[in-house]
Amino acid sequence: MKKKRFVFPSAGFKCHRIDGIPVIAGMVCVSLAGLLSRFLSGSPLPVLHKQALPPTWVFFLIWLFSYLVLGFCFGAVLGSRALGKEVNKYKGSFFFTVMIVFNIVWYPLFFKAGAFFFALIDILFIILFCFLTAVQYLKVNKIFGICMFIHMFWLLYCFVLNFTAFIKT
Repeated sequence: MKKKRFVFPSAGFKCHRIDGIPVIAGMVCVSLAGLLSRFLSGSPLPVLHKQALPPTWVFFLIWLFSYLVLGFCFGAVLGSRALGKEVNKYKGSFFFTVMIVFNIVWYPLFFKAGAFFFALIDILFIILFCFLTAVQYLKVNKIFGICMFIHMFWLLYCFVLNFTAFIKT
């Protein structure tokens, strides 16, 4: 007898199923990568106190929630059984992986090294790859593409934060 696997219902407008294992694995891997980047960088307090910003714990919660949602989208797209969308699925996943690598590098550049110019260049690449990911994810599942575009608003706020820090130094 074949063992039944946990499957999320479709979150898109077309009826296709999403395998739950990649979703959970994506959430765990992306969140751990984000937390690792945060803890390797140390405290962001010296940089944040120079800016008029919300408390540090707010940034931590937003990043954690963001990584969970990104991991969910990544895993759901990889686990999607949308026929005829394999090219979009894997292109989007490639762009997503590159975006996460740049994202992990940004935190230590900005907070630990104080290399605001290089962090600014880095966040531009993050925004670019987030856009490319969103376009590919829209073709696989509209909800996950929209989530990526929403994430771009947070990235744009971080860009403004980064640009302000760069101008002030």
